[in-house]
Amino acid sequence: MNALPKNICEYNNTLVSVVLTGNKIQSIEGVNCMWHLDTLDLSQNPVSSISNTTFSGMPNLRVLVLADTNIQRLEPNSFSNFDTEIFLTDLSGNNFKSLDVTNIFFERRPYCNITLSRCNISFSIANSLDLSLNKSYGGGEVLLTDSVINSFHPFTYIFGDSQEKLKQMYKYNIFGRYTFNKLNVSCDCMMGELLLVGEEFFEKFFSGELYYCTSPDHMKGIDVQQAYNDTSPITMDMFVCHKQSFCPRLCSCIEQPNRFRLMVDCSNRNLTSLPSYLPQTIYDIELNCSNNLIKDVQPVNYLNNLTVLDLSGNQVSHISDSVPPELERLETLILTGHELHRLSREFVNLDAGKIWFGQNSISCPCDDIWIESWRKVSKENESNVLMCETESGYISQAEEAFIECLPTDSSGPFWLLFILPCVLLAGLLIAHVFRFDFLLFKRRLQKPKCKSEYTSDIFILCDEENEDVLKVVIDFVLHFENQGYQCFAPPLHGLPGDVREDMLYNNIRNCRSILAILSLPEGNHGDTDEVVTVMNHAWKLYLSNKIENLVAVIFDGKFSEQKSRFPYLSSLNRFNRVFKVRSRKYDIKRKIRETLPFPTCVNNVHKLENLS
Repeated sequence: MNALPKNICEYNNTLVSVVLTGNKIQSIEGVNCMWHLDTLDLSQNPVSSISNTTFSGMPNLRVLVLADTNIQRLEPNSFSNFDTEIFLTDLSGNNFKSLDVTNIFFERRPYCNITLSRCNISFSIANSLDLSLNKSYGGGEVLLTDSVINSFHPFTYIFGDSQEKLKQMYKYNIFGRYTFNKLNVSCDCMMGELLLVGEEFFEKFFSGELYYCTSPDHMKGIDVQQAYNDTSPITMDMFVCHKQSFCPRLCSCIEQPNRFRLMVDCSNRNLTSLPSYLPQTIYDIELNCSNNLIKDVQPVNYLNNLTVLDLSGNQVSHISDSVPPELERLETLILTGHELHRLSREFVNLDAGKIWFGQNSISCPCDDIWIESWRKVSKENESNVLMCETESGYISQAEEAFIECLPTDSSGPFWLLFILPCVLLAGLLIAHVFRFDFLLFKRRLQKPKCKSEYTSDIFILCDEENEDVLKVVIDFVLHFENQGYQCFAPPLHGLPGDVREDMLYNNIRNCRSILAILSLPEGNHGDTDEVVTVMNHAWKLYLSNKIENLVAVIFDGKFSEQKSRFPYLSSLNRFNRVFKVRSRKYDIKRKIRETLPFPTCVNNVHKLENLS
């Protein structure tokens, strides 16, 4: 049989089951005239395509079998029409060059399972999903047993392609189960992102099932669960992606989610300058430009994202003064084999313990005596020496090179006339720069004026118009209340009819600690004047010892941008009271908790029913 029977629609009131397996039917358009049909089995037919209207108008269809049909075209939302309620869908044994995720993930309605066993699948998505917290998704079991996924994992299309986005899946009502037993997947950085989302995710979608890697070559045949548990030679470090877009010519660019880094290897490429561009990434960048011909280091637009810069073996003779200030996130700078004559004073803002100069010396005249203090401040790595050539030609370590710069004559009074004003000026400058530090030290010496009773442990200040900030606030409240702390966040706990100003200041005065989440202004968004005003008031209460703790969290933007709006932020940072939301160097919740006193509020007066 090459087509559906021409008179099949004449039996639309009586037909409840149609089995046409093993025929040569290529088109089934028009089958929806059988509105009374319960079961349709077209397996082993060369059905060429299915549209999102093929089964529309079949409200009684419960079982649909399209196994081994070699479907070439399956439109998005083919099984999720508002007037269709298919319970069992079998698509086994097909090779989908492009399977839209809306055919396995849609707004909840009753169904038992969708079977995609023994399939070769390349997932895709035509339009981004507009997920809502007020809706439910799923409702049955999706079976992908013994299948091969040749694209990103379907969850990366549904929720996003980063850990931050994937972690949001827990906020949605997702019912049912996705069974991937004996599934073959690409074990690249996207799978690495999924595995790093968290133990709860792994237990829901991976636990007790077999996942095997089909690519890349070094991962073929590996059991994903063993790699996740580090019980095989393959570890999480090996889930990587080779970035091609914007990777400099002759270089290799590899993303490694487990270490939150993009490794760019441009070593031994005869480069004469730093690459002019690098791939866009959310990760820290480690750039290896060792053993090239780079003599002059000029600024490029990605310097502020570098954590490692290797320029060893380049005979670098000049570094632009505008380069060091851009290296604000740098953890390691390797300059071994350099030919620098003198060191720019701009290096003073970098950590000397993280810069490797090797055994080649630089000129250290007395004008550069700042180098001595700069080197002594950092003791993180005393083995990375800096060799200096003094004015007399003697070569020694920088810490010893400036001894001969000390005055040796008897013209003390003359030098005093010159030195005293300089010392006074320096003292005034230091007093100005560190004025807030002095206030914080003074606070430590004062007797606390804290109350014996409080209405809350933590007052959370934020921009209430920023939805992304509010998500972080909800996460913090849930976490800290679970630790026994009583939290008060105005957008969550403020009551309708409250006088805004009275509500804010009364609750600030009756809390032990203030946690301020600072977001960067963007257009009409970002921290409002209210946030700045309330934060300044909290700072004054903290200095006067009327609250026990003040912690600031940088939600977005650079630290310097926030510092211009809150000038005392640098001092709080030096006292370990400033953290970044997106830092991968520490657990921000644990860091904040370490600064907090033990919870004292035992009456849980602010419930979180409204968070749902």
